[in-house]
Amino acid sequence: MRDVLTGLAILLLLCLTGALVAPHLVDWDSRRAMISARLSDIMGQPVKVEGPISIELLPTPTLKLSHIDLGTGGVLQGSIGRFRLRLAVPPLLRGELRVTEALLQGGDLLIRPTEP
Repeated sequence: MRDVLTGLAILLLLCLTGALVAPHLVDWDSRRAMISARLSDIMGQPVKVEGPISIELLPTPTLKLSHIDLGTGGVLQGSIGRFRLRLAVPPLLRGELRVTEALLQGGDLLIRPTEP
């Protein structure tokens, strides 16, 4: 029984280490076009990520973007210097995104009201 518990503890430790290290091994900048396209779909307007991209899984799933250009034709226009999103874990496990914290730093934003 002790050997089984030791094996499970080692397996859990390896999984946590992998979740901590793996995002740093991925070249997220090479996936810039995919991330920009996904953000454009979510925002309903052109979004272009020009700066470094960083993703962390532990302790909280976090997405960090820099130098974001928001295209014309939407509610938001302008640019954002730095952008950080923290996501809730339970919805993420179901394939949903729920933002628990969003931080925007720098840049210029113009918010245009939508017409009914």
